[in-house]
Amino acid sequence: MLLVVADHSDDFGKEYREPAPVEFSAVAATPAVLRELSDPSPFLSAVPDERIAPGNNNIIGPSIYGARTYGDFMCDRQTLAFVMLTRSIAEVADELMHKAGVSPDYARALSGYAGAVVARKLRRATRGCALDPKLNKVHDIYANQGSITFSQDFFEVGIGTGPGSWSSLCKSSMSTLSNLMTDIQGTPVSVARGSATSINLRDTSITAVVTDPPYDEMIAYADSSDLIYAWLKRALHNTWPELVVTSDEHGCQEKTEEIIVKRVRGEAPNEHRTRQHYDTMIARAFGEMRRVVRDDGLVTIVFGSGDPEVWQRLLTAIEKAGLVMTGSWPANTEASNHQGKANIETTLTMTCRPMAPGRTPGRKGAVEAEIKAEVKRRYPDWERWGLAPADMLMAAAGPAMEVVGRYSEVLDAKGEPVDIYTFLPLARAAVQEAMAVEINHQPLETFDARTRFALWWITLYNRQIRAKSELRWQALASSLDLAAIRDLVPDADKGVRFIAARDYKGKIDGDSTVIDVALALAAASEDGLQAMGQVLVDAEHAPDDTFLWAAVQFLADRLPNNDPDAVRFTRVLRNRAGVVSATETVAASNYEKSQLQLIDDAQLRLA
Repeated sequence: MLLVVADHSDDFGKEYREPAPVEFSAVAATPAVLRELSDPSPFLSAVPDERIAPGNNNIIGPSIYGARTYGDFMCDRQTLAFVMLTRSIAEVADELMHKAGVSPDYARALSGYAGAVVARKLRRATRGCALDPKLNKVHDIYANQGSITFSQDFFEVGIGTGPGSWSSLCKSSMSTLSNLMTDIQGTPVSVARGSATSINLRDTSITAVVTDPPYDEMIAYADSSDLIYAWLKRALHNTWPELVVTSDEHGCQEKTEEIIVKRVRGEAPNEHRTRQHYDTMIARAFGEMRRVVRDDGLVTIVFGSGDPEVWQRLLTAIEKAGLVMTGSWPANTEASNHQGKANIETTLTMTCRPMAPGRTPGRKGAVEAEIKAEVKRRYPDWERWGLAPADMLMAAAGPAMEVVGRYSEVLDAKGEPVDIYTFLPLARAAVQEAMAVEINHQPLETFDARTRFALWWITLYNRQIRAKSELRWQALASSLDLAAIRDLVPDADKGVRFIAARDYKGKIDGDSTVIDVALALAAASEDGLQAMGQVLVDAEHAPDDTFLWAAVQFLADRLPNNDPDAVRFTRVLRNRAGVVSATETVAASNYEKSQLQLIDDAQLRLA
């Protein structure tokens, strides 16, 4: 249902009105016009008929609602507008190609520019384009860099001059190009498209390679951009005919050598982009980089992932390629609020060099000591740069791998080789050690392991939801089995979050850790002093236990003011004297009851 039409006015900005009869008539005539359109070439249909590959429901939102081709993403009005737009570009380019005195390269350049604007326009089109009335803007169809959205209520950008229109996009594109070309300086360079797994350069012929490779299964680059590819083919088929040729069975972009892990939903029987594919191809790409770079050259890799396993596989690929890390720099570059998708807050720029001959083996204990010392040396820089503790954990991978790279291999006490990945959790633990965290004047390392983990987690993330992979990292760094701390950080909204006291179900006894007793105290605070005193009696804790009250103080201070647990822990603190007194009262009462029970038992035996 066409609800409103928005026009732009110099006096009032946007003006909304009901559609006029002539506009309803035009809408009704659109399907017939589409059916009568001729195909732009023998190899292309007027409306894209390239099929959406199976297993794409998680990134191609319209496919959940019945879309089967990339021509199904729009209503008829939008489809007709893009058909005519791409057809106009192709016709103008064809006219230029056959015009005397006009270089074919010039025509290709102009049509390529127009195609780039089409690609930008598509980001504010289709039935994934929703209007945000609060912010007075139109949303991008890409939800998180790699997923296309769908909306029952959608906004259409018309042929006027507002945001997302051809006029607006051309203006901003030209502005960007002008800024880039103004006062251009430097040395002419050659830019060529190629494959990372087969670099068209001689052995040891260049000084440096810089790469920002795909992050495992984070973004399905080709699948999520097939919509743009389908329309670009129709705009550029006569000036860039190579775009039209593809071996993909669905008529989309070729994906045979795409180095990603494809996260599929539903059936995808022919999907080849598995972890094995990624590991094989990324190692091959790094090997090619090692081949073409000089022995004194550099291979710089930018990478970020929250998953310990992904790091293990990446570092293994770097090692297999004959490269060693010699430098690293963290950067907060790619923050996102979409959990489990594109959610890298910190990336690591790693400088690698070809493995030098003559390296000697190293001993595991000595290497661990070197890593701790190196992290401690870097820590003041990280702090000066303003890195948050969570960012430092990512940064710690750099110095760890630099130290390991000094040796041909690292051997344990039995002389067995140690996997390079072994040292990553150690590096993260070294950050905690370098920070010298204190809990109300008590060094963090003096607490029991389970409590140490919990207080460190609150230091890093407070009540934030984090990816489950981060929980695995922290468990590894704490040398704890995941099962030993899983109840403290349960599942929450596609991630994990530190437990609320009211949800704590642990049994309190003499073996309970400080964090368990603190959580039980907070939960009991709503039932009064006697309930809190009973917790300390059950825990067999001294009422004035320094570590317990330090942890309670820390949690009261660290948790957000509006957090119910912040209120509970503050209540425990404010009633500390009463809790101590109640503990003594409960203990005395329990002792009296036990003595009376002993007397009763003795009398029964005498009887």
